[in-house]
Amino acid sequence: MAALVAAAAALVLLGAGASALSGSDSLISLGYLTETFQPSAQKQADSAAEQILQGTYDAAVKKMDQLAQGTGTGDNRPYSGSFSSRSYSRGDVVTIQAGAGLLLISGDLSVTHDGALIDVTDGKEIASGNHLTAGHRYLAGENTTVKVTVRSGLAKLGIQGYYAQSLSGKSAAPYVDVSDGDTWADAVDYAYQNNLLMGTGDDKFSPGLSMSRAMMVTVFYRLAGSPQGQMNSAAAVFNDVHSEWFAPYVRWAAAQGVTGGTSANPPLFSPDMQVTRQQVAVMLYGFAGKSLGLKLEGAADLSRYADGGQVADWAQAQVAWAVENGIMTAINGKLEPNANAGRGDVAMMLMAFGEKYM
Repeated sequence: MAALVAAAAALVLLGAGASALSGSDSLISLGYLTETFQPSAQKQADSAAEQILQGTYDAAVKKMDQLAQGTGTGDNRPYSGSFSSRSYSRGDVVTIQAGAGLLLISGDLSVTHDGALIDVTDGKEIASGNHLTAGHRYLAGENTTVKVTVRSGLAKLGIQGYYAQSLSGKSAAPYVDVSDGDTWADAVDYAYQNNLLMGTGDDKFSPGLSMSRAMMVTVFYRLAGSPQGQMNSAAAVFNDVHSEWFAPYVRWAAAQGVTGGTSANPPLFSPDMQVTRQQVAVMLYGFAGKSLGLKLEGAADLSRYADGGQVADWAQAQVAWAVENGIMTAINGKLEPNANAGRGDVAMMLMAFGEKYM
Protein backbone atom coordinates (compact mmCIF):
# COMPACT_ATOMS: atom_id res chain seq x y z
CA MET A 1 0.00 0.00 0.00
CA ALA A 2 2.88 2.37 0.89
CA ALA A 3 4.51 1.57 -2.46
CA LEU A 4 1.29 2.52 -4.30
CA VAL A 5 1.09 5.85 -2.50
CA ALA A 6 4.79 6.61 -3.09
CA ALA A 7 4.53 5.74 -6.76
CA ALA A 8 1.47 7.90 -7.24
CA ALA A 9 3.11 10.81 -5.45
CA ALA A 10 6.29 10.48 -7.51
CA LEU A 11 4.36 10.48 -10.78
CA VAL A 12 2.41 13.57 -9.83
CA LEU A 13 5.52 15.43 -8.68
CA LEU A 14 7.45 14.56 -11.86
CA GLY A 15 4.56 15.59 -14.02
CA ALA A 16 4.11 18.88 -12.23
CA GLY A 17 7.85 19.60 -12.32
CA ALA A 18 8.05 18.96 -16.04
CA SER A 19 5.10 21.25 -16.65
CA ALA A 20 6.68 24.03 -14.66
CA LEU A 21 10.06 23.77 -16.48
CA SER A 22 8.42 23.83 -19.92
CA GLY A 23 7.30 27.44 -19.49
CA SER A 24 9.11 30.59 -20.73
CA ASP A 25 10.87 31.09 -17.35
CA SER A 26 12.94 28.06 -16.41
CA LEU A 27 14.15 29.66 -13.18
CA ILE A 28 11.68 28.79 -10.43
CA SER A 29 11.89 30.63 -7.12
CA LEU A 30 12.20 28.75 -3.80
CA GLY A 31 9.03 30.47 -2.61
CA TYR A 32 7.09 29.13 -5.57
CA LEU A 33 8.38 25.59 -4.92
CA THR A 34 7.50 25.57 -1.23
CA GLU A 35 4.32 27.63 -1.25
CA THR A 36 2.67 26.70 -4.55
CA PHE A 37 4.31 23.81 -6.37
CA GLN A 38 4.80 21.35 -3.49
CA PRO A 39 1.32 21.84 -1.89
CA SER A 40 -0.34 21.42 -5.30
CA ALA A 41 1.72 18.31 -6.06
CA GLN A 42 0.92 16.80 -2.65
CA LYS A 43 -2.78 17.43 -3.17
CA GLN A 44 -2.70 15.65 -6.53
CA ALA A 45 -0.71 12.77 -5.01
CA ASP A 46 -3.23 12.37 -2.19
CA SER A 47 -6.10 12.36 -4.66
CA ALA A 48 -4.43 9.74 -6.83
CA ALA A 49 -3.66 7.52 -3.82
CA GLU A 50 -7.21 7.85 -2.54
CA GLN A 51 -8.61 6.73 -5.88
CA ILE A 52 -6.31 3.69 -5.89
CA LEU A 53 -7.21 2.73 -2.31
CA GLN A 54 -10.93 3.28 -2.83
CA GLY A 55 -10.88 1.07 -5.90
CA THR A 56 -9.09 -1.70 -3.99
CA TYR A 57 -11.54 -1.36 -1.07
CA ASP A 58 -14.60 -1.42 -3.34
CA ALA A 59 -13.33 -4.55 -5.08
CA ALA A 60 -12.73 -6.30 -1.76
CA VAL A 61 -16.16 -5.35 -0.44
CA LYS A 62 -17.81 -6.55 -3.63
CA LYS A 63 -16.02 -9.90 -3.41
CA MET A 64 -16.95 -10.42 0.25
CA ASP A 65 -20.54 -9.43 -0.46
CA GLN A 66 -20.68 -12.02 -3.23
CA LEU A 67 -19.33 -14.63 -0.82
CA ALA A 68 -21.87 -13.65 1.86
CA GLN A 69 -24.79 -13.83 -0.56
CA GLY A 70 -23.72 -17.14 -2.04
CA THR A 71 -23.30 -18.07 -5.69
CA GLY A 72 -25.86 -19.35 -8.11
CA THR A 73 -29.61 -19.35 -7.62
CA GLY A 74 -32.04 -21.28 -5.53
CA ASP A 75 -30.26 -20.78 -2.19
CA ASN A 76 -32.91 -21.56 0.41
CA ARG A 77 -30.86 -20.60 3.47
CA PRO A 78 -32.20 -17.69 5.54
CA TYR A 79 -30.48 -14.38 4.89
CA SER A 80 -30.01 -11.43 7.23
CA GLY A 81 -29.03 -8.03 5.90
CA SER A 82 -28.31 -6.45 9.28
CA PHE A 83 -27.05 -7.31 12.75
CA SER A 84 -30.51 -7.16 14.33
CA SER A 85 -30.76 -9.13 17.59
CA ARG A 86 -31.91 -12.76 17.46
CA SER A 87 -32.44 -14.88 20.57
CA TYR A 88 -31.10 -18.42 20.94
CA SER A 89 -31.16 -21.03 23.74
CA ARG A 90 -28.59 -23.41 25.19
CA GLY A 91 -27.50 -26.01 22.65
CA ASP A 92 -28.62 -24.08 19.56
CA VAL A 93 -26.05 -24.01 16.73
CA VAL A 94 -25.67 -21.26 14.11
CA THR A 95 -23.49 -21.82 11.03
CA ILE A 96 -22.08 -19.18 8.68
CA GLN A 97 -19.63 -19.31 5.80
CA ALA A 98 -17.12 -17.05 4.09
CA GLY A 99 -18.11 -13.40 3.98
CA ALA A 100 -20.89 -13.63 6.58
CA GLY A 101 -20.57 -11.93 9.94
CA LEU A 102 -21.67 -12.32 13.56
CA LEU A 103 -22.19 -9.86 16.39
CA LEU A 104 -22.41 -11.32 19.89
CA ILE A 105 -24.73 -9.01 21.79
CA SER A 106 -24.92 -11.01 25.03
CA GLY A 107 -24.52 -14.56 26.28
CA ASP A 108 -21.91 -17.30 26.00
CA LEU A 109 -20.98 -18.85 22.64
CA SER A 110 -18.24 -21.33 21.76
CA VAL A 111 -16.95 -21.48 18.20
CA THR A 112 -15.42 -24.06 15.87
CA HIS A 113 -14.23 -23.39 12.32
CA ASP A 114 -12.05 -24.87 9.57
CA GLY A 115 -10.32 -21.75 8.34
CA ALA A 116 -10.15 -18.19 9.59
CA LEU A 117 -12.50 -16.28 11.87
CA ILE A 118 -11.61 -12.62 12.34
CA ASP A 119 -12.52 -10.56 15.39
CA VAL A 120 -13.20 -7.34 13.49
CA THR A 121 -13.50 -5.37 16.74
CA ASP A 122 -10.01 -6.32 17.96
CA GLY A 123 -8.47 -6.96 14.56
CA LYS A 124 -7.21 -10.44 15.39
CA GLU A 125 -7.89 -14.04 14.39
CA ILE A 126 -9.91 -16.31 16.73
CA ALA A 127 -8.73 -19.89 17.14
CA SER A 128 -11.25 -22.70 16.78
CA GLY A 129 -12.52 -23.90 20.17
CA ASN A 130 -12.55 -20.48 21.81
CA HIS A 131 -15.48 -18.48 23.18
CA LEU A 132 -16.69 -15.25 21.58
CA THR A 133 -16.65 -11.91 23.37
CA ALA A 134 -19.87 -9.96 23.91
CA GLY A 135 -19.96 -6.70 22.01
CA HIS A 136 -17.51 -7.89 19.34
CA ARG A 137 -18.17 -8.39 15.63
CA TYR A 138 -16.74 -11.37 13.72
CA LEU A 139 -16.21 -12.16 10.03
CA ALA A 140 -15.79 -15.60 8.45
CA GLY A 141 -12.76 -15.68 6.14
CA GLU A 142 -12.58 -17.12 2.65
CA ASN A 143 -13.13 -20.90 2.37
CA THR A 144 -14.26 -21.02 6.02
CA THR A 145 -17.27 -22.59 7.70
CA VAL A 146 -17.97 -21.31 11.23
CA LYS A 147 -20.23 -23.01 13.79
CA VAL A 148 -21.16 -21.25 17.01
CA THR A 149 -22.84 -23.17 19.83
CA VAL A 150 -24.89 -21.43 22.50
CA ARG A 151 -23.64 -22.34 25.98
CA SER A 152 -25.74 -19.94 28.08
CA GLY A 153 -29.44 -20.34 28.74
CA LEU A 154 -30.02 -17.32 26.51
CA ALA A 155 -27.82 -15.65 23.90
CA LYS A 156 -28.55 -12.66 21.69
CA LEU A 157 -26.78 -12.73 18.36
CA GLY A 158 -26.69 -10.51 15.28
CA ILE A 159 -26.08 -12.15 11.87
CA GLN A 160 -25.21 -10.59 8.52
CA GLY A 161 -25.26 -12.80 5.45
CA TYR A 162 -26.56 -16.29 4.79
CA TYR A 163 -26.72 -18.66 7.74
CA ALA A 164 -28.11 -21.98 8.93
CA GLN A 165 -29.38 -22.83 12.38
CA SER A 166 -30.10 -25.98 14.37
CA LEU A 167 -32.33 -25.44 17.40
CA SER A 168 -31.84 -27.82 20.34
CA GLY A 169 -35.35 -27.51 21.76
CA LYS A 170 -33.96 -27.43 25.32
CA SER A 171 -35.98 -25.62 27.96
CA ALA A 172 -33.20 -23.69 29.68
CA ALA A 173 -33.62 -20.75 32.04
CA PRO A 174 -33.34 -17.65 29.81
CA TYR A 175 -30.28 -16.04 31.41
CA VAL A 176 -27.16 -14.86 29.62
CA ASP A 177 -24.90 -15.36 32.67
CA VAL A 178 -25.60 -19.06 33.35
CA SER A 179 -23.79 -21.41 30.98
CA ASP A 180 -23.56 -25.09 30.24
CA GLY A 181 -20.83 -26.46 32.49
CA ASP A 182 -21.50 -24.06 35.39
CA THR A 183 -21.93 -25.96 38.66
CA TRP A 184 -25.37 -24.47 39.19
CA ALA A 185 -26.66 -24.57 35.58
CA ASP A 186 -29.17 -27.41 36.10
CA ALA A 187 -30.24 -25.99 39.47
CA VAL A 188 -30.97 -22.57 37.97
CA ASP A 189 -33.10 -24.29 35.31
CA TYR A 190 -34.95 -26.12 38.10
CA ALA A 191 -35.49 -22.94 40.14
CA TYR A 192 -36.75 -21.08 37.08
CA GLN A 193 -39.08 -23.83 35.90
CA ASN A 194 -40.58 -24.17 39.39
CA ASN A 195 -40.96 -20.42 39.82
CA LEU A 196 -38.70 -20.35 42.89
CA LEU A 197 -36.03 -17.85 41.83
CA MET A 198 -36.47 -15.25 39.12
CA GLY A 199 -33.87 -13.18 37.30
CA THR A 200 -32.32 -9.94 38.48
CA GLY A 201 -32.99 -7.95 35.29
CA ASP A 202 -31.32 -7.52 31.86
CA ASP A 203 -31.71 -11.25 31.18
CA LYS A 204 -29.39 -12.09 34.09
CA PHE A 205 -29.66 -14.49 37.02
CA SER A 206 -26.61 -13.17 38.92
CA PRO A 207 -25.61 -16.53 40.44
CA GLY A 208 -22.94 -15.02 42.68
CA LEU A 209 -25.21 -12.39 44.20
CA SER A 210 -25.91 -12.96 47.91
CA MET A 211 -29.48 -13.29 49.16
CA SER A 212 -31.11 -11.50 52.07
CA ARG A 213 -33.42 -13.01 54.68
CA ALA A 214 -36.34 -11.16 53.11
CA MET A 215 -35.58 -12.71 49.73
CA MET A 216 -35.28 -16.20 51.23
CA VAL A 217 -38.72 -16.21 52.86
CA THR A 218 -40.34 -15.35 49.52
CA VAL A 219 -38.62 -18.39 48.02
CA PHE A 220 -39.97 -20.65 50.76
CA TYR A 221 -43.46 -19.26 50.25
CA ARG A 222 -43.30 -20.27 46.57
CA LEU A 223 -41.80 -23.63 47.51
CA ALA A 224 -44.83 -24.24 49.74
CA GLY A 225 -47.15 -23.59 46.79
CA SER A 226 -47.99 -19.96 47.66
CA PRO A 227 -50.61 -20.74 50.37
CA GLN A 228 -52.53 -17.46 50.45
CA GLY A 229 -54.75 -18.56 53.32
CA GLN A 230 -51.79 -19.22 55.59
CA MET A 231 -50.32 -15.86 54.70
CA ASN A 232 -53.57 -14.03 55.47
CA SER A 233 -53.80 -15.57 58.94
CA ALA A 234 -50.15 -15.05 59.91
CA ALA A 235 -49.75 -12.47 62.67
CA ALA A 236 -46.07 -12.50 63.68
CA VAL A 237 -44.76 -9.09 64.72
CA PHE A 238 -41.22 -7.73 64.30
CA ASN A 239 -40.12 -4.19 65.10
CA ASP A 240 -38.18 -3.90 61.83
CA VAL A 241 -40.91 -5.27 59.53
CA HIS A 242 -43.89 -3.03 58.78
CA SER A 243 -45.59 -2.59 55.40
CA GLU A 244 -42.70 -3.40 53.08
CA TRP A 245 -43.18 -5.70 50.08
CA PHE A 246 -41.70 -8.60 52.05
CA ALA A 247 -43.75 -8.10 55.24
CA PRO A 248 -46.47 -10.71 54.46
CA TYR A 249 -43.82 -13.30 53.57
CA VAL A 250 -41.90 -12.66 56.79
CA ARG A 251 -45.05 -13.12 58.90
CA TRP A 252 -45.93 -16.31 57.01
CA ALA A 253 -42.41 -17.77 57.42
CA ALA A 254 -42.38 -17.01 61.16
CA ALA A 255 -45.84 -18.51 61.66
CA GLN A 256 -44.89 -21.67 59.77
CA GLY A 257 -41.67 -22.17 61.68
CA VAL A 258 -39.48 -21.68 58.63
CA THR A 259 -37.40 -19.12 60.49
CA GLY A 260 -37.60 -17.04 63.62
CA GLY A 261 -36.20 -13.61 64.22
CA THR A 262 -32.65 -12.57 64.96
CA SER A 263 -33.57 -11.06 68.33
CA ALA A 264 -36.33 -11.75 70.87
CA ASN A 265 -36.11 -8.56 72.89
CA PRO A 266 -36.80 -6.43 70.97
CA PRO A 267 -38.32 -8.75 68.32
CA LEU A 268 -36.25 -8.25 65.14
CA PHE A 269 -36.19 -10.12 61.84
CA SER A 270 -33.26 -8.31 60.12
CA PRO A 271 -34.73 -8.56 56.60
CA ASP A 272 -31.65 -7.08 54.88
CA MET A 273 -29.15 -9.43 56.54
CA GLN A 274 -27.38 -11.70 54.04
CA VAL A 275 -28.06 -15.38 54.64
CA THR A 276 -25.18 -17.82 55.08
CA ARG A 277 -24.99 -21.40 53.89
CA GLN A 278 -25.75 -22.77 57.34
CA GLN A 279 -28.73 -20.41 57.72
CA VAL A 280 -30.22 -21.76 54.48
CA ALA A 281 -29.80 -25.31 55.86
CA VAL A 282 -31.60 -24.28 59.06
CA MET A 283 -34.46 -22.72 57.08
CA LEU A 284 -34.84 -25.81 54.89
CA TYR A 285 -34.88 -28.04 57.97
CA GLY A 286 -37.56 -25.89 59.62
CA PHE A 287 -39.63 -25.75 56.44
CA ALA A 288 -39.52 -29.51 55.91
CA GLY A 289 -40.26 -30.43 59.49
CA LYS A 290 -42.81 -27.80 60.50
CA SER A 291 -44.41 -26.55 57.30
CA LEU A 292 -44.42 -29.86 55.41
CA GLY A 293 -44.60 -32.11 58.48
CA LEU A 294 -41.85 -34.43 57.24
CA LYS A 295 -39.82 -36.76 59.44
CA LEU A 296 -36.20 -35.82 58.83
CA GLU A 297 -33.48 -38.39 59.28
CA GLY A 298 -29.74 -38.64 58.80
CA ALA A 299 -26.82 -36.77 60.32
CA ALA A 300 -23.34 -36.48 58.81
CA ASP A 301 -20.19 -36.42 60.92
CA LEU A 302 -19.16 -32.79 60.49
CA SER A 303 -15.71 -33.45 61.93
CA ARG A 304 -14.78 -35.05 58.60
CA TYR A 305 -14.62 -31.59 57.07
CA ALA A 306 -11.76 -29.17 57.59
CA ASP A 307 -14.07 -26.42 58.83
CA GLY A 308 -16.76 -28.60 60.42
CA GLY A 309 -15.96 -27.02 63.77
CA GLN A 310 -17.04 -23.63 62.40
CA VAL A 311 -20.70 -24.68 62.21
CA ALA A 312 -22.64 -22.74 64.87
CA ASP A 313 -24.09 -24.64 67.84
CA TRP A 314 -27.61 -23.62 66.85
CA ALA A 315 -27.08 -25.07 63.33
CA GLN A 316 -25.26 -28.33 64.11
CA ALA A 317 -28.21 -30.71 63.73
CA GLN A 318 -29.61 -28.96 60.66
CA VAL A 319 -26.28 -28.77 58.81
CA ALA A 320 -25.51 -32.42 59.66
CA TRP A 321 -28.91 -33.37 58.20
CA ALA A 322 -28.40 -31.24 55.08
CA VAL A 323 -24.94 -32.68 54.43
CA GLU A 324 -26.02 -36.29 54.98
CA ASN A 325 -28.93 -35.89 52.53
CA GLY A 326 -26.89 -34.17 49.81
CA ILE A 327 -28.60 -30.81 50.23
CA MET A 328 -25.49 -28.98 51.41
CA THR A 329 -22.34 -30.12 49.62
CA ALA A 330 -18.71 -29.45 50.41
CA ILE A 331 -16.62 -27.01 48.40
CA ASN A 332 -13.04 -28.25 48.02
CA GLY A 333 -13.40 -30.29 51.18
CA LYS A 334 -14.96 -27.47 53.18
CA LEU A 335 -18.53 -26.73 54.22
CA GLU A 336 -18.01 -22.95 54.41
CA PRO A 337 -20.97 -22.61 56.81
CA ASN A 338 -20.45 -18.90 57.43
CA ALA A 339 -20.04 -17.90 53.77
CA ASN A 340 -22.84 -15.86 52.26
CA ALA A 341 -25.13 -18.04 50.16
CA GLY A 342 -25.14 -16.89 46.54
CA ARG A 343 -28.19 -17.26 44.33
CA GLY A 344 -26.55 -20.12 42.41
CA ASP A 345 -25.70 -21.87 45.68
CA VAL A 346 -29.27 -21.47 46.96
CA ALA A 347 -30.65 -22.82 43.67
CA MET A 348 -28.53 -25.96 44.08
CA MET A 349 -29.77 -26.52 47.65
CA LEU A 350 -33.37 -25.99 46.57
CA MET A 351 -33.07 -28.51 43.72
CA ALA A 352 -31.46 -31.13 45.96
CA PHE A 353 -34.18 -30.58 48.57
CA GLY A 354 -37.02 -30.59 46.05
CA GLU A 355 -35.90 -33.77 44.29
CA LYS A 356 -35.66 -35.62 47.60
CA TYR A 357 -38.67 -34.31 49.54
CA MET A 358 -41.14 -32.55 47.23
